[in-house]
Amino acid sequence: MEYPTRKSIIDLGSNSVRMNIYGIGQAHDYIQMDQAKEKVRLSEGMGRELVIKQAPLARLSATLALFAQLNRVYRVEECHCLATAAVRTSTNQAQVLERIEQESGFRFQVLSGQEEAELDYLGVVNTMAVDNALLVDLGGASTEIILVEDRKMKQAVSLPFGSVNLSENYQTERAARHKMRQELSNLDWLDQARGYEIIGLGGSIRTLAKVNRAKQHWPLFSIHNYQMTVDEVRQVLGLIHRLPVSRLAGVPGISSSRADILKRGLAPFIELLRMVEPKHLRISTSGLREGFFYTKYHTNRGLPLVSQNVLDDALVNLERRYRLNREHCAYVTRLSLELFDHLGEDFEPEDRLLLEVAARVHDIGMHVDYYSHHLHGFYLILQSNLSGLSDRQLIKVALLVGYHRQKPNLFDLRPFIQIVGRETHKRMKQLSLFLSLAEQLDRSESQKIKAIEWKDGILAFRLKPGYESSLEEQAAAVSLKQLQEKYRVKLVFL
Repeated sequence: MEYPTRKSIIDLGSNSVRMNIYGIGQAHDYIQMDQAKEKVRLSEGMGRELVIKQAPLARLSATLALFAQLNRVYRVEECHCLATAAVRTSTNQAQVLERIEQESGFRFQVLSGQEEAELDYLGVVNTMAVDNALLVDLGGASTEIILVEDRKMKQAVSLPFGSVNLSENYQTERAARHKMRQELSNLDWLDQARGYEIIGLGGSIRTLAKVNRAKQHWPLFSIHNYQMTVDEVRQVLGLIHRLPVSRLAGVPGISSSRADILKRGLAPFIELLRMVEPKHLRISTSGLREGFFYTKYHTNRGLPLVSQNVLDDALVNLERRYRLNREHCAYVTRLSLELFDHLGEDFEPEDRLLLEVAARVHDIGMHVDYYSHHLHGFYLILQSNLSGLSDRQLIKVALLVGYHRQKPNLFDLRPFIQIVGRETHKRMKQLSLFLSLAEQLDRSESQKIKAIEWKDGILAFRLKPGYESSLEEQAAAVSLKQLQEKYRVKLVFL
């Protein structure tokens, strides 16, 4: 098996129950193999007495039977079961846990609010480039708020108010917002987050992004790292406020199973938006389950719980998953960056990072097939969810990979050009020349070129002693000609 170690994590939330299944390879690469989700509304009808009722328990039982079957199919050897706010606050917790174990065999660990917040934090900081932010996980029966500064968790709180119990216990949006305003006013440390970005977790906040994305005909599937301006957030909130519940389910991006809890359920987020005045909203699809996975994965490998370089970790995992020739890719990366450092003065500083990322994974499409592997690579990068890159950066890297063979377009780029802009697309196409040439200069994959030197308008490719360059020069003929014409340089092999 490619991933002989299989683990699953079940998150029993107040609105939904979800399961992630992970595979870990012998090279320590990992992949999420499957995800299952069902809305069971466990906190439905709990009321002021906080009793979990029989109807949601019956729905949960059916869902856990499905999860057990998936564990068997994937040959999962270890399943971790985590319960959050609904079970945590219920007065019949012991009876509920006993019934779940008897019916399904799953034994759940009930997380405290602090533990839930810590796992949310670890799920975010290990999959996003974030320094200072306010993390908000709006669940069904609780809201976790975490202040992050310099990638460290400085403050955290779990409030027993979420989209489901706010919708059930308050008759109007105004009443729900008033209650949340009172609760949040007790958190003095929220002032420290003023002007930071908000990173949103949970289905209700993700819905805001889904509506905005549908409006823009966004071409990327993953919503992780999706960014919205404050004006865009307010436009979607205004739409939700204006429309009756009966019409919300007809709005692209709003599911029928969530429409009835949006109006009052978004109260914690709306009040935080008002108090913090963030610079923007970013969406994280990584939270509790992912945080638990990284806790185990990093601990087992002797790594820090918090990634020191999210992008590099993601690249290393891709290199291992797709069995890339890391020696060749590292060499192509070095040559690409040397060309950029000598000739790239007209490019933007960020372009050097994008070139480096693209060069490290430029052969990822070989996993599908050699022929047109640059096109396969283009789509694989777009769907790779490379942690540490924004959506726009991801598209730029995909363009570099797609163009690295310097062949005509065979895919429709219009949706992506619309996002990054025509000038940026043109710049990426020009930048890809460095990657294309660097790859061809290692045609024999023997790393013949010791260094690239630049002096007085002469670009010299210095070979290692005992090597000759005929194969590389022949492979790189077209790119060398383009380079010479564009930069008016003399090219020599020494």
